[in-house]
Amino acid sequence: MSIKGSDLSTPSNRKDANKNTLKVLTAAYKIFAMKGYDATIEEIANEAGVGVGTVHRRFSNKTVLATAVVTDIFQKIKEKQLQVVKMDLPADQKIRLLFEIFSASHLQYGKIHSMGLHLATIGELGDEMRASLLTALKGSVLDIILQGQEEGIFREGDPKLLELLIINMINPHLILQLKELVPVEKITETISDMILLGLVKK
Repeated sequence: MSIKGSDLSTPSNRKDANKNTLKVLTAAYKIFAMKGYDATIEEIANEAGVGVGTVHRRFSNKTVLATAVVTDIFQKIKEKQLQVVKMDLPADQKIRLLFEIFSASHLQYGKIHSMGLHLATIGELGDEMRASLLTALKGSVLDIILQGQEEGIFREGDPKLLELLIINMINPHLILQLKELVPVEKITETISDMILLGLVKK
């Protein structure tokens, strides 16, 4: 069972508390997308139309609220990646689609994607959440590698080892660093080319 952002709010039996949780999360999504972790609780409360105290009653601090928003975003990314695995396409095309989703999410979700990777990297998230964010591609990549080996497209070798190498190549800072070296619209292609260079048989 997947965790939702609202699961990280402070439990309450009051109906208005649950409505406030939704208001706060919706506002946080918008403000964090624009400002990233620099957003303040005051800005989020104003956007939600509630008091600062209400935000703190629903989410104990800004990190917990940011984690709730990031949780929902990364779950959406994971769902899209799982859809790619199930597509009737050659493995090399699936790899390109997989990393297109991973890269495009940086643009689609504004500064939330970067915020999540940043929080995971600096250890602000719990170990379980950090592992979840940093290994969002795990499993999907393995399935595609196995398919590619069966199709004779990808090189032979331990698929788990190949997956490990790929996931560690796509570290949290890679997309941000690539933005400084290549046009944004070329990031996906650059990542896919790099991965396939190591996978495809010579």
